[in-house]
Amino acid sequence: MSKPALQVVISPDQDYFVTGGFQHLKFWYLNETTGLPDTRKPNEKSPPIIQAHSPDLTKVKVPIFVGLAIEGPRIFALTTEGCIYVFDKQRKLLKWMNIKVPRAFSCSAQDGRLYCACSDGVIRIFATETLQHLLSLSKPPPLGSTNLQAGHPRIKIQQNKANKFADVVACAVDQLNNRAVALYSDRMMFVWDVAELKSVTVLRSMYSHSGPIHDIEVVQNQFPIGLNQKPTSLPRCMAEDCLTKFVTCSSDRTIRFWSFIDSSIPSQKYHEIY
Repeated sequence: MSKPALQVVISPDQDYFVTGGFQHLKFWYLNETTGLPDTRKPNEKSPPIIQAHSPDLTKVKVPIFVGLAIEGPRIFALTTEGCIYVFDKQRKLLKWMNIKVPRAFSCSAQDGRLYCACSDGVIRIFATETLQHLLSLSKPPPLGSTNLQAGHPRIKIQQNKANKFADVVACAVDQLNNRAVALYSDRMMFVWDVAELKSVTVLRSMYSHSGPIHDIEVVQNQFPIGLNQKPTSLPRCMAEDCLTKFVTCSSDRTIRFWSFIDSSIPSQKYHEIY
């Protein structure tokens, strides 16, 4: 690649993947049988090489792609200036839209929704089929403030134009439990309940890592990560429909695995898994 890639996303059927970055958006198609397309000449013994294909980017004003997502037949590419470009598998530009934010950082698509992590504490949610704006999640407390105080219920902070908010650097979605995990530039993490967009709530907020967090991925329950040594741990984890597992990476040189479980579940069952 002549330009560095900042993002990569693989299609659900694993027959192609897309990379994006600074003046870089390329589609890589895989062979259905061998995985790699065989572009070699007859009797050539050199390893096969994947050929990249670029879409037409003449309508892209600032081609710096910071987020990629695939939902059904559509590929979503988000630029740093806050524009969403929608392509099909054949690299045809279907539509594009400015989401009206100073800066965007990443995107994620699940269950017909496109989540865009943006500057100033903004998370916008769009319908993947029409790009209709569905909701913008509430901002976190302003930098230097908190809405929690010992001995008091959650307090409401008066906001003004001078307030500054942490940027949302990434957002990952647990489709099974309808939860979104958002990472903020001040190292805070929010776990959102997004089952009903009319009543979105924060399930948990926490600080994490001792350095900037760069990315997050949801981990499926069938992966035996963070379990105890009991033979029943993995089956119980796979059967648990209220557990959200995710992994984060940071400049503090650590990769951390997290689990969020519904507080209504008895602690004994939780301990049997972990």
